[in-house]
Formats: sequence, C-alpha cells, structure tokens
Amino acid sequence: MRNSIDIKKYVLGIDGGGTKTLCALYDLQGDMHIIKQYGPTNHEDFQEGFQECRRKLFDILDDLLNTGEIFREQIVYSVFGMAGVDTKKQHQKMSDIIRDYGLTQFSLLNDAYLGIMAGSTNNTGICAINGTGFCVTGLDPEGNAVQGGGIGPLTGDKGGGGYLFEQCVSHVYDSLYKHGCATLLKEKLFILLGITDASDFIERMMEQKELHQEDLILNVNKILYQAAKEGDTVAIDILSEVGECYAKTILGVTERLQFDHNKKIPLILAGSQFTKAESEISISTIKSKLENDFITVGAYSYDLIRLEYPCVLGAVSFALKKAGCKENLHEKVMREYDIRQRYQNKISDRMQ
Repeated sequence: MRNSIDIKKYVLGIDGGGTKTLCALYDLQGDMHIIKQYGPTNHEDFQEGFQECRRKLFDILDDLLNTGEIFREQIVYSVFGMAGVDTKKQHQKMSDIIRDYGLTQFSLLNDAYLGIMAGSTNNTGICAINGTGFCVTGLDPEGNAVQGGGIGPLTGDKGGGGYLFEQCVSHVYDSLYKHGCATLLKEKLFILLGITDASDFIERMMEQKELHQEDLILNVNKILYQAAKEGDTVAIDILSEVGECYAKTILGVTERLQFDHNKKIPLILAGSQFTKAESEISISTIKSKLENDFITVGAYSYDLIRLEYPCVLGAVSFALKKAGCKENLHEKVMREYDIRQRYQNKISDRMQ
C-alpha cells in the first residue's frame, strides 16, 4: 500500500513489439526508477485487435505503476513506440487508447523510430529493424519522419523472424516437391521435426506451428544461420536477399529526408536478427550494396551502428527532452541501464 504520493516526477518509455514489451520509468534527472518486461502489445497479432491490445496495455501500465509505487499523475511525459502503428488510422486508434488510460502528454511512434533515439545522441538518422518483423525508419535534423516497410507482403518486406521462417520452409518444400535446389535446411528441419519421410513434412510443420509457433520460428531461424555458416547456398541466398531489401529501403527512406551529403548519417541496426544472429551475411550485404552497388552521384554515406541498448531507452531519452529537460541526458540514460544490468548480474551470480 502507498500512503502518500511521491512528489517526484517521471517520464515513461514503452517499446511495444510483437514478441515482448519493454517499459521504463526514469526521473527528470535521468535516473532509472524501474525497467520491466511484459508480453506482446502489437494489435495485429491479437484476435480482437485494438480491443485486446487496450486491455493488455492497461494491465501492463497498472502493474508498472504499482511496482514503481507511483501514480499516473506523476508522469509528465510518455513516449510510446508501438509495433503495428504504421498508418494514420492505426495511430489515431492507439492514441485514443493511451488517452483513455489518462496519459495526455505523449508521443506515439512506430517502435522502429526508437532505435534512432537510442542509437543517436541527437535523435536523427536511419534505423533498420530486423527482429520479429521488418521496418526501416528515418528522422532528419528538420524533424521530418519517414517509415519504409513494416506492413509485410504488401510493402515487399523481406526480413524479420517470420519472413525467414517462411523462406526456410518454402525452400525445403521446393527441394522436395518442386525440383528446387538441394539444401542443408532439409536435413536440419527433418531432425527438428523428428521425421524422416518427406510426406510428413508439411503436416508436422503445421502441427508444430499451431502448438509452438514462437519456439518453432526461433529454432528454424537458428537452423538458417547454422546452414549459412556451413556454406549452404540456399541459406546464404535467403540472407543475402534480406540484406539487399534492407539496403534498398534504407536508401529509399534516406532520399525522402533532408540529410547533409557531406556528413555521415547514423545507420542504427536493431532487432535480434541483426544484433544476435550467428551470421553476418545480411549486414555485410547491406554495407556492400550501400557502399558499392547503389552508389550514385552525390551519394549518402553512413556510419553503421549496431545497437547495444534496448530501444526503450531511446523512448526515455526522447521523453526527457520533450519534458523540457535542458540537459542532454541521453548518455546518462544509457549509463543508468548499464549500472542496473551489472547490479542484477551480481545478484544472479550470488544466487547460483
């Protein structure tokens, strides 16, 4: 029970994705109050869409404030980076949900923009997200924002865990029934599914997808990277195609913004498929395409940054700026997270 309201004020950052949602509360001096992980909040993944997202988001916010022992009135500014907010209509619906909770001072963005805020001290640059899904966003010094992809097949997205999973399965199916190229993926997927007969492939795959979709996608993605490291042509081609699609989208987003051709643009790579993958093929393809194949007169140059911090910290950094903090607290926000992680690691080591 809380007996009195803490007079301190806070900012709230939320990174709501298709796999998990990270929430962080910081005070106005840039000190971390609480950071906590919850389940997914992408309305596109819920059977009841925005209605179900509303319930889940309200439950998350209630728990976060109770855990932090603060009231919503103490939050002076919030930044929500939400997956599935790609159109004006989606933005309006999600904004209404946030206001209904009682938060009126906030910014709502697609979650991919948070990577720019986390990876660039001046909140400008390009961010390519390759995690659960695909998205490329850009923010220029004039405050203009552009998003490329993020819709799926309609926008030709070639990236994200779901896409890689589908590519692996379809190429193995091609090798079995469509005179496709032989691939190590077949043997590896057969072992994963516990089968030896091609006639069992699709039935077992559909069965496992229905029962254990997240784990299945994760394990198939791992198999893809393993096969690529072992020199499998099909796996290498899949990852190379992903890199080319990202490079084209990065360049397309850049061309719609106002960047100085004489300065390197921060290019932040975020999402588990970029930051945790066992293969560098997609990233090396991006670099090669941007530096060589897509070179034009007056071409842009990029400073590639692999994001080491959770994107939610970008939401916090931007919220502090919007809350009127005169000091740039970006580095302190990141440092506070490092301190908390080291402390938690020490506690974990002592308990083992």
